[in-house]
Amino acid sequence: MRAVTLATMALAVALATSTAASARDLAVPAGKGWQHAASGLVLLPTLAGLTRTGLSDNGTAERDVIAQFADADEAVQATIFLFSPAEASVPLWFDRAETAMLGRTAFKGATPLTPAAIAFAPPGSTIQSALRRGYVVPVGPFPTTAIAAIPSGDWLVVIRISGKTTDAAALDAVLSRLIADIRWPAATPAVAAVSIAACPATTTFHMAKLRKADLQASLLGSLIAGAAMLNRKPSVDAAAAAPWCRNGEGQPLWAVYRKPDVTAGYMLALGDSGRVVDVFPGLSLDAAKPDAGFAITLRDIDGSAATYPMFDRLPAPEQVLTMVMKTAPTTRTRQTDGKLNVTVDSSIAQ
Repeated sequence: MRAVTLATMALAVALATSTAASARDLAVPAGKGWQHAASGLVLLPTLAGLTRTGLSDNGTAERDVIAQFADADEAVQATIFLFSPAEASVPLWFDRAETAMLGRTAFKGATPLTPAAIAFAPPGSTIQSALRRGYVVPVGPFPTTAIAAIPSGDWLVVIRISGKTTDAAALDAVLSRLIADIRWPAATPAVAAVSIAACPATTTFHMAKLRKADLQASLLGSLIAGAAMLNRKPSVDAAAAAPWCRNGEGQPLWAVYRKPDVTAGYMLALGDSGRVVDVFPGLSLDAAKPDAGFAITLRDIDGSAATYPMFDRLPAPEQVLTMVMKTAPTTRTRQTDGKLNVTVDSSIAQ
C-alpha cells in the first residue's frame, strides 16, 4: 500500500491501493548491486538468499524506491521501501505500514505474534531505534508475514516479508539475515523507538467552515512550513518524552495522530509512504482579530510543503482529506540549496 496524490478522491483511493502503474523501473542489470545516491544505502542483487526481482521508483528523483526480492520458487517474498518521510517518526510509519498490510485481502485476520512491535538496533548501531513484528495469517497464500521499519539518517527503510511455507520463526530469521545483508551507511544519532499507542482520550471532530483564502495567512503558513523543513531532523530524532499517539482507529488511506496532551490540532498521515497534513491553529498578526482559524499544510516526501485555505474551527479529517485532494494550494514552499522558494497562487496574490 502506497499513498497519495493531489488529484481527486477516486484517484487517491486507487493510488493508495496500488502505484505500480506510475512507477518507473530503475535500469540496474541483474546480478549487480544498486546504491541509493541520497542515502548511501546499497542493495545487493541477493539478500538472505533472496534474489532481486524488481527495482522501481515512484517518481523521478528516487525519493520513493521499491525493491522486490524472492527465492527461486517464490515461497518467500520480500519488498523493501525506501523513502524520506515528511514526519520523522519510526513508530508512526511502522503503525501505518502495519495498518496497510492488515487492510489487504491476502492478510485478512492476521494475528501479531507479540503484544507490541519489538524494538531492535539496526546494523552498526547500539540504539534500538528500529521496530519489527511478525504475524500469522489464518487463510490466504501467506500463512506468515512480518514488517520492519529501520531508520537511516533522513531516510526510512520499511521491509515487508511473507512466506508460503515458512513458519514464523524461520521467516523472522530470514528477515534478520536480509537486514544484515543490506549495506547500510554510517550510523547517525538515534533515539529508541517505542511502538505507537492509542491516545488516552479520543478527540471528536465537528464539521468546520472553510474561510476565504488570505494572502497574509498563507504566507505565514508557508514560513512556518519552511522553518520546519530547514530544521528537519533524522527519522528517529523525535522527542521521546512527547511521542505521537494515534487518535482513534487508523485505516489504510489515512490515520490521525497527535501528542497525548494536544487536543487543538492533529496530524493526518496519508497512506503509508511518508506524506502528512498538519492541522493546527494558525497565526494572526492582527491584534484585533486574534482568531486565525486552523491552518492546513501538506508536507511531502520531497521536502516540499503546500498550504491551503483555513477552517474556522478544528475540521474533521474527512474535510481535510477532501480539500487537499480537490483544492489548489494557496502557497507551495520548496527548499533548494538551503534556500526556501515560496510560490503564491495568483488568485490570492492580487
